[in-house]
Amino acid sequence: MSSELPNLKDTPNSKQLIVDGSPYLILGGELQNSSLSSSEYMSTQWQNLVDMNINTILGSVAWEAVEPEEGHFDFSDVDKCIEDARSHGLRLVLLWFGSFKNALSSYAPAWVKTNDKRFPRAKLRQAGGVISTADTVSLFQEEAPKADAKAFATFMRHLKEVDSEHHTVIMVQVENEPGILGDSRDASPAANAVFEAAAPSDLVEFLRKDHKHLQHGLKSRLKSFLANPDAAGTWSETFGAGPNTDELFMAYHYAKYINRVAEAGKAEYGLPLFVNAWQISAVPDGTISTAGGGSIPGEYPSGGVVAHMLDIWQHFAPAIAFFSPDIYMNDYQEYVLSSYSIAFSV
Repeated sequence: MSSELPNLKDTPNSKQLIVDGSPYLILGGELQNSSLSSSEYMSTQWQNLVDMNINTILGSVAWEAVEPEEGHFDFSDVDKCIEDARSHGLRLVLLWFGSFKNALSSYAPAWVKTNDKRFPRAKLRQAGGVISTADTVSLFQEEAPKADAKAFATFMRHLKEVDSEHHTVIMVQVENEPGILGDSRDASPAANAVFEAAAPSDLVEFLRKDHKHLQHGLKSRLKSFLANPDAAGTWSETFGAGPNTDELFMAYHYAKYINRVAEAGKAEYGLPLFVNAWQISAVPDGTISTAGGGSIPGEYPSGGVVAHMLDIWQHFAPAIAFFSPDIYMNDYQEYVLSSYSIAFSV
């Protein structure tokens, strides 16, 4: 067995997953959301997975399960599942359900969910001027990313301790389908203050410098900015008012939040890390897929790694090795993969 960590090797047209020094083809299966949280349940399933000729399993590790009390970690079920997968000749891709799962914070610990003063929730603008509270932590505060990054670093450090000699775990997904649902951006007081402040210089500089190389989907949403790239001011003054700017605002801040979590984990154990994306549900013939809510930011998670936000995520989340579109669309190859292919090639 090679001492080299699993990694992604650059090839002329793509990247190749290398495990124990050799190219590795994943023949994968994905577990239900909480299956891997019970090693007892999984003990009845490993042989079934082997019999399906699967060589790699994707399963989740929930923040609430491994840190039920702040600062007190329990990885016993994770360890048993890793040992059992190894004994059956299977590899694992682990999914960190931290702050975000399907655009919500449903797998965050109770000590996060029940303390909205320390961990404020995002706010959503509703019809009639009503403001509602979302079931997700706001990006625009310090405590949630700090706690998530600390927990993820502890998890990755533990993986190194129990698996670095075996490489049963070959990759880790950081969060799941990030973005905000129910509005095109967070409308909490803290978020509003950031939105009404000057647009960040690192984003403006990136878009000015690289605007010729941005993929078409992002360019089409930056018409106001590209027409006057020297504009300065608030987000609306710089990029124009509306849901496209709201989505850019959220993508920039989600990328930075998740990159912070990823960097903390990568510093402990350098496995390849990735992020996935809930897709826009409108397809070219105008129909709406039942796999999503619609085609407007907030109907799908605003700020996630959809194809037209890929440039933002790649630049502002450098700790992430790759970004993966979800596969729930019926026309996955023709619509979803082609949109990402165009994003990469333009």
